Amino acid sequence: MALGARPVVTSITENEDHHHAVRKREERKRLACLRNIVTNRSLNRHIPLLSPKISSPTSPIADSGTYKGAVYKDLSSTIKLYEKSPGKEIVAIKTFHNLTSNTTSKRDILSDKSILLSLKHPNIVKFIDLFSDDNGHPCLVMEYCDGGNLHALATTMPNLDITNIGCVFKQMVRGIHYLHWNGIVHGNLNPRNILLTRTGTVKITGFDDAQHCTIMLSQSRSGGHAKISDCGPYTAPEVISAEGLNRPAIDVWALGALYLFLRNGRPMWSVAKEEDRMYSRYLKERMQKKGFAPIGALGSEPLRNVIYAMLNPEPPRRISLSETLRSEWLYGVRVCEAGERA
Repeated sequence: MALGARPVVTSITENEDHHHAVRKREERKRLACLRNIVTNRSLNRHIPLLSPKISSPTSPIADSGTYKGAVYKDLSSTIKLYEKSPGKEIVAIKTFHNLTSNTTSKRDILSDKSILLSLKHPNIVKFIDLFSDDNGHPCLVMEYCDGGNLHALATTMPNLDITNIGCVFKQMVRGIHYLHWNGIVHGNLNPRNILLTRTGTVKITGFDDAQHCTIMLSQSRSGGHAKISDCGPYTAPEVISAEGLNRPAIDVWALGALYLFLRNGRPMWSVAKEEDRMYSRYLKERMQKKGFAPIGALGSEPLRNVIYAMLNPEPPRRISLSETLRSEWLYGVRVCEAGERA
């Protein structure tokens, strides 16, 4: 389905075992297309990559504007804010540290990020520039989101209105669906990687571990595994067990878990392993007639069916994001004006 096409609303049904009947023809076509990419080894045939601006390797960060302060720092990266000119746009610059001196390592990072520079979607953080600083560290310039992240929103406002939750969630699904359509799996979805503007527009970030599907499918054939961050409550069970392929289904699982987080103000389980008491309960109760109580309390049957389908522990039976957007529930969710206007 073309991204701009009007979708056909799909009704997702369930049998008494909470197995959901969704059409998989489009999913099979999309995966076949991705496998064809691997065979041809040609990204340009399927993804219209732009020619991103990459500054000189010696470009000083100060050239990007006036330094406004650091907002994040860990062992691998630092994010600092710069104002292009007084009263103008503020940008965030992420500098990657502790890389090996191996030039291939740095070149791989620059190559991966240049692909991200070609992505254009209102719910994906805009990547503006990419360069190396005077110390040879790769630096990524991106838009600054002034509304905090999903974790702060859900923990400081635990009683969010279901309408606002639906607005935020639909924007998240739209953004990740766009990535999947372009052959990219995020692989690191968690509340801190979902940013917001003050007006309510969702901006997805945290692409350090994003993997292109061409890499994933080719590695899966040779028995290898692409690197996926362990996000605990939002990591799909097949990733934790290393039994499944690294496919878009892992992002679908994460989005389902994030919806439960938004509705409850906390993760539903610590990790999707049977050793986890709540997750073990979910596996058991989803097969019973009454279902899993926290999902049963979410509201309408169409809503519950979609969340069950997103959190199906069997990856091949998990709903796709195309089907999620066409579902009776999410298709009817209204996005706020800021989200539609972005």
